[in-house]
Amino acid sequence: MFSNYLKVAFRILLRHKSFSAINILGLAIGMPVCLLLILVIDGQRNLDQFNVNKDRVFRITTRVTERTSGTVHDLATAPAPLGPLLKSEVDEIEEAVRLLGFSSAAKYNEKLMSVDGFYAEESFFRIFSFALRSGNPETALKSPFSAVISADFGRRFFGDQDPTGRVLTFSFVDVVVTGVLEDPSSDQQSHLDRELLISFSTLAAQENKPAISDPENWNKRAGSINTFFSALEVMHRWLNRRFPG
Repeated sequence: MFSNYLKVAFRILLRHKSFSAINILGLAIGMPVCLLLILVIDGQRNLDQFNVNKDRVFRITTRVTERTSGTVHDLATAPAPLGPLLKSEVDEIEEAVRLLGFSSAAKYNEKLMSVDGFYAEESFFRIFSFALRSGNPETALKSPFSAVISADFGRRFFGDQDPTGRVLTFSFVDVVVTGVLEDPSSDQQSHLDRELLISFSTLAAQENKPAISDPENWNKRAGSINTFFSALEVMHRWLNRRFPG
């Protein structure tokens, strides 16, 4: 019986070659595309799920309207002074952290390697549940010119040497490694996956970047500062009602 079905199907395929080729090709392309989309969507949904307080962590975004054209731009960033202002003025906000991304080349002795990183405030580890292999999460990003690196970057850059206390040289600043992140597990994927964190206070300590810490400077780097905050449970419930989804 089964062999008869195969014979009939084969004869139909031969009789309608063009139609069969289109269907088989469509199926061959459609299946892997669907599987790829499922993997991408699943990966996006699982981002940052390892954070202990993930339900109470929010990102501040900015909506900019051009005066001349009226064009609206939605930015995933906020003016530099906004994070500290909310932290000081809103009791329901536990912690706030600002991040400024950069890409550069790091140098140690004669070795040079490109790196993607953030300037990050010391509250970074109080909001996000990244574990440190070495270093104190409360102080690792407190002092100017201090930095935390990923374990993978440490292995590629320093080999078997302990990175702690070593100086990384950039074209714009020298920093001391004060901490090393743990290798993330398969369920610890984050959109903040960077190889290097430099203390945010380094920006204010650099002679050529003093404006970043100016509380009155609402335009400086307004389009590049990522601002997050963790809220108390009462504010969390209000935000979810006000901005569902």
